[in-house]
Amino acid sequence: MIALEHNDMLVAAGAHPPAASGAHVEDRLSFSALFAVLRRRFRLFCAILLSTVAASMVAAFVLPVRYAAEADVLIDPRPHASPVRNEAKNLPAPDATLVETEARLMTSPSIMSAVIQRLRLAHDPEFAPKPGEPTHPDAIAQKLSRHVSVSREGLTYIVAIRARSHDPGKAAMIANTMADEYLRQSWSQRARLAADQARTLTAELGPLGQQVIAADQAVADYRAAHGIVSGGKDGTGGTVTDQQIETMAGELGHASADAAAARAAAAAARAQTGAAGVDSISQVLNSSALTELRNQRAQVLREKAQISTIYSPEHPAYVRIDHQLAQLDDEIKSAANRIVQGLESDARAAEARSGALRGQLLALNARESQDASAMVVANGLQRNADAKRATYNDLSRNAQEQAQEARIGDVRAWVAAAARPPLEPSFPKKSIFLMLGLVLGSALGAGGVLGAEFLANGFRSADEIEAELQIPFLAAVPEVGSREQRRISQRLGTSSTAPWDYVVAKPASSFAESIRNIRATLIAGSDGAKPKAICVTSALMGEGKSVIAVALARVMAMSGDRVLLIDCDLRRSGLAAMRRDTEPSARPSTGLVEVLDGQTDPHAAIVKDTVPGLTFLGLDGPVFTPRDMFSGQAARQMIARLKSEYDFIIMDTPPVMAVTDAWTVASTCDATLLVIRNLKTPRAAARAAVDRLRRRGAKLHGVVLNRRPQGRGRGGADYYDFMYGAYFDD
Repeated sequence: MIALEHNDMLVAAGAHPPAASGAHVEDRLSFSALFAVLRRRFRLFCAILLSTVAASMVAAFVLPVRYAAEADVLIDPRPHASPVRNEAKNLPAPDATLVETEARLMTSPSIMSAVIQRLRLAHDPEFAPKPGEPTHPDAIAQKLSRHVSVSREGLTYIVAIRARSHDPGKAAMIANTMADEYLRQSWSQRARLAADQARTLTAELGPLGQQVIAADQAVADYRAAHGIVSGGKDGTGGTVTDQQIETMAGELGHASADAAAARAAAAAARAQTGAAGVDSISQVLNSSALTELRNQRAQVLREKAQISTIYSPEHPAYVRIDHQLAQLDDEIKSAANRIVQGLESDARAAEARSGALRGQLLALNARESQDASAMVVANGLQRNADAKRATYNDLSRNAQEQAQEARIGDVRAWVAAAARPPLEPSFPKKSIFLMLGLVLGSALGAGGVLGAEFLANGFRSADEIEAELQIPFLAAVPEVGSREQRRISQRLGTSSTAPWDYVVAKPASSFAESIRNIRATLIAGSDGAKPKAICVTSALMGEGKSVIAVALARVMAMSGDRVLLIDCDLRRSGLAAMRRDTEPSARPSTGLVEVLDGQTDPHAAIVKDTVPGLTFLGLDGPVFTPRDMFSGQAARQMIARLKSEYDFIIMDTPPVMAVTDAWTVASTCDATLLVIRNLKTPRAAARAAVDRLRRRGAKLHGVVLNRRPQGRGRGGADYYDFMYGAYFDD
């Protein structure tokens, strides 16, 4: 119950009870805690961020400028349609791998060498070999290849050629020259290969044609020699037998009718040829081959009409179209004549067949049987002749295709968009460098803040202090900067001021309010009784314990208390300036050491402060003595005597970890205040100081967090500083 009441009194007075370690860890990981960390380390974060951004922008201005130009080449991956075979409607699916293959060919050594020669890059300072570098053309080509890149645009059939250079015009020229050289070499290579294949196939057609003629002649001679004629339902022919006489007679009738029809058709064709020309013949009009040739001629005429609107008759494209029209007209005329000749041939063949059947029918009457082996030989000869004719036809079509490709070329690519000189450099992009600097600087700044925060070994909040030391937190005293001290010096009209003068110059400040908060906890007491002798100490030097001691004494005196401030730090005497500021006439010749030695009465060594109600017992300067001045009866009797004369006695002791005087003085006081500097006092030192004070029997009243930057926190003891800053006169 006593501990509960003590904690309640501390909360009411502004202190905080000890927090659980789990809540402490949870608070450090909360978003508000992280935001508070950023606020505390904002200057470090900004310094890292600005340094990184500045470095990136310096790099953006220092690095050599490069421009990138792009030329787009469209690749047609569809296989070539042969007009000879009429394959335009039955083409297979486009070959997607062809685009990747053509893209690789665009950076081939031959194209690179041609670009170097056309643009004279071997003499360009950007690409010319430097002293000590190889001067071989391949080395220059490799250097150029590092300045260009070729890639397919996604899944499209467009290949982008990108060239980089210090000169925007040169970059565009390199990209366009690469595209042009690729098209030129592609056309030249394909035309040369097609011409070579056409010559090879044409050379093979002559002997093969002689073989076809010889095979046909052998078939004809053998059939003639053995009296074999075509017949039979299976197409294999046969000999005349008695069983076939009736069938042969019927065939003879059909053959005679066919011969008559063929003669009539041939006669009609001759008559129409003489009257209206070949094109008026019905067989010519109904020919599918001629229909296809006419369709091709109509397509070429449409292309000619389109080209005539763009080019003059002397343009190569216009001449090429006229040449194609002439070829198609010759092919149409030849095909029509072949149809007429075919009709006459059909008539003659029908007559011959009719005569042959008639002769065979007559021979059948004389011959009853015939050697069946002659028919087998004849069929073999016919198959041989048919195979050679099929081979001849295939070679003939291939030769026509290659000859046509050699004449018109087969370049299935064109420049979709020529490269233009870029207006802005592609590297370095100042906006990208700025964004990179911001992102990298933010990441480094956050890492620096987190690293500094986790490497910091000091205390930053009330929860950390209470969780680590298990001592109540009393107040967070804000830092008084040098600028504020100069302002106070001007207001007081003095050449210099100490931080403890701030409570006098600005009694309504947050600094003075935090000191009053400490006084309130002392008045409330730790065990129901108000402490009178109060020890103010710290773990290490430079933590501001003397400032807290003087400020606390002055606030108490300004509140109407009778206060005595004793400087117990004999070796450094941080409060000697207060004694020296006293008028020489009012300054006694004796001090604390003489009082403890019994040489003088305490009242003879006491000096009055500028604040009414506050007196000071101290030293003129550091005193080094091997004796323990505070462990004897003289010190205890002096403190007991002065307690009856003053409401509070504030004793400023040396650091706990430095001198044993702090332990001795603390053990004789009613309450001990441990001063910890914000983010500076190591946790191990604070724990060791608390442990030493407890082992000596010191009554630890609480911890004061000193020199906290103002306006840097939004949680714990800093919450009121952030939310209620308007109540303070800072």
